[in-house]
Amino acid sequence: MTLCTAWIRKAGDNEELVFATDSCLSAGERWPTGIKLFDLPRKDALICFAGRTDRAYPLILNLITSLRYNKDFQDKAKDVSDLALFVSDLFTQLVYLIDDYGSQDIEELRSGAKFLFGGWSWKINQFVLFKIFYNEKETKFVFEDEFAGKRTRYAEFIGDDDVVPLAEALYYKEFEGKNSEKVLDMEPLKVLTTISRDSPKITTVSGALQIAKIYPSGNNEFFGVMWPSYLGKPHFLGKEYHLFDKPDVRYFDPDTLVIHELPLPERLTEITESFFGDYTSFVELCYPNGIKRSNLNKKEKQTLFEIFKHSTYQQFIEANNRSADEELNEETEDEPAVVEEEDIFEAVGTNSMEAVITPVVETEVAQPEDYTEENNGDNIQA
Repeated sequence: MTLCTAWIRKAGDNEELVFATDSCLSAGERWPTGIKLFDLPRKDALICFAGRTDRAYPLILNLITSLRYNKDFQDKAKDVSDLALFVSDLFTQLVYLIDDYGSQDIEELRSGAKFLFGGWSWKINQFVLFKIFYNEKETKFVFEDEFAGKRTRYAEFIGDDDVVPLAEALYYKEFEGKNSEKVLDMEPLKVLTTISRDSPKITTVSGALQIAKIYPSGNNEFFGVMWPSYLGKPHFLGKEYHLFDKPDVRYFDPDTLVIHELPLPERLTEITESFFGDYTSFVELCYPNGIKRSNLNKKEKQTLFEIFKHSTYQQFIEANNRSADEELNEETEDEPAVVEEEDIFEAVGTNSMEAVITPVVETEVAQPEDYTEENNGDNIQA
């Protein structure tokens, strides 16, 4: 049980294919942290599923193995659009191997899961998205091109029969009707958040969102999400993490639908070399007269974060060392002024050694992140 969606997002002059799903798995039991969006050996394609977990997982795991060890499909000369037939044929072969199913309807078992599969096609120089499902009349898995003849504002939803109409209704409400010409951004993600987080009566769609994108370069990127809000815990592919062990990916804020960032201070009361050192001039450039520039770009923001972390840590170490020195001086002052001859002999005996320990702190200069196609306005709230 689930709700999955995929759509082409417009980001300035660029486009990207976005996949998103909830994290609820069911197979006689319910898991709120199941992986439903899969990273394939082909980085120019993604797949997610809706339906029975015990049906979908064997099919997807076999697909991953086939793509990894089939030389024909390791080569990107084999276009993503050519893979749709391969996937549907593979799934058909596999479900025909099901046996020992008792009195259950075999056609119903075979059709227990449906899939969204897509990526960047270099043949037609655009994104493709296929819905792959078992057709009981044809007794095989078939695929439908979901973007054929449709505008880029189109978003595809798959999931429970009673949930998909609700998702589509919420989606069209975002655009004030089906015929709106509004440019598609992250509205399907908002619909998914509303149903997964804000609709407690819908129990089959739940858990932190799983999000990934494919870019025209033929590469993909997986994202985490702060759940259930930006004040919550980092989640990645449905699993909750602590701040110190979370995967090194970018994280979405489910309320603003932009990449979550720690806020930079609006003002700095002092910009001094004693605190910022060699980075003082850069901080002054970003904070003229102590006020944060409104047009800071991603590279400048990331550099400021690294500078603040570095400078604050240095100040912490220096303050800690000063406190330790002061405590040592206080202990020395409290010692008796007269030292017995016997104590002196023990202190300078042949087996004694005096050691001076000096704390050493290694620092690394922050390396600003280069601009990439993955930036694409994710940090700009719509």
